[in-house]
Amino acid sequence: MSIINQGHLICDYCAGIISEHDQNCTNCGFPIKGSSEEQQKFISFKGRMKHEVKELKTKIENAQITFYVLSVLFFLVGVISYFTVKEEELSLNLLIENLILCAIFLALGGWAKSKPVICILLGLIFYITSQIIGVVGGYTGPFKGILIKGLIIIILIKGLVSALDSERIKKEHKIW
Repeated sequence: MSIINQGHLICDYCAGIISEHDQNCTNCGFPIKGSSEEQQKFISFKGRMKHEVKELKTKIENAQITFYVLSVLFFLVGVISYFTVKEEELSLNLLIENLILCAIFLALGGWAKSKPVICILLGLIFYITSQIIGVVGGYTGPFKGILIKGLIIIILIKGLVSALDSERIKKEHKIW
């Protein structure tokens, strides 16, 4: 606690202006009149919180990246299918389906910053629904491209885990 002109004090933690009657800084909550142990606990807590907020941002970015990577993958699969599948109607259907998924996943990627869990769940629903439609419509077999389908589901589940972790961090620290 440092004195500045006109009898006001400055918080040692955040440099906010405080009065001599304050027990805690009105700006950051630093225990001005607390013991050195209480002050160290406060500084340690703030450090952990900064780390977790940084982790939160990383997890949300990971959820967004999940959508962008899948968008590119859908685009590539659609274009490659269009040029490699010999049956014209099937190749066009695969192209359209994958371009629609590409657009949906791009939109979800933009929205994932504010609602990552909902976006990942919607992404899973859209993807699984498109695969069911493909099998029922006869565009693809249930096991055709199973490695890519499995990879996409694994990527979405990994994104969901990151999104759920971000929500946990938000709740723990009351970040909205």
